[in-house]
Amino acid sequence: MGPLVSAEHRNKVETHIRTAVEEGAALALGQLGPLPEPLDKGFYVMPTVLTGITPKMKVYREEVFGPVAIIIKYSAKDDVVAMANDNTYGLAASVWTRDMAKAARIAHQLEAGNIWINDHMVIAGLPFGGIKESGLGKDSIEEYCDNRSIYMNIALPGQAMRPPL
Repeated sequence: MGPLVSAEHRNKVETHIRTAVEEGAALALGQLGPLPEPLDKGFYVMPTVLTGITPKMKVYREEVFGPVAIIIKYSAKDDVVAMANDNTYGLAASVWTRDMAKAARIAHQLEAGNIWINDHMVIAGLPFGGIKESGLGKDSIEEYCDNRSIYMNIALPGQAMRPPL
């Protein structure tokens, strides 16, 4: 992971992580506190995985914009869609599964501006922006539209997941 853009940004991401732990999340990967050399010179945050997340936690409700993944338990596909849509943001989402028909159904239910299936990368030429309170500003008629892009990686077994650039 590369550095974040500024000390202020790094501090915001670290605050999200610290607050999540204080609210009861478990730090499954990553660390709080000083980083080892040479990462102590710059605006780095170690890749972080948080478990034990609940919908009442700040890290569940806000966009972190850092190398932080939150793991949330669910019991049914409908729960996942409802949980993903239960927030004021909708920048991007990923669906990972071998069942492409299921992935397509879920993707169409998600309230996000960019949705990837079995991948997660920005593709040049596709619109990029979120819905709800996410994404870049909109002008004129776009204020009344929620544009979405769905990218489906359909690599065959044994092939690379990403097409060559």
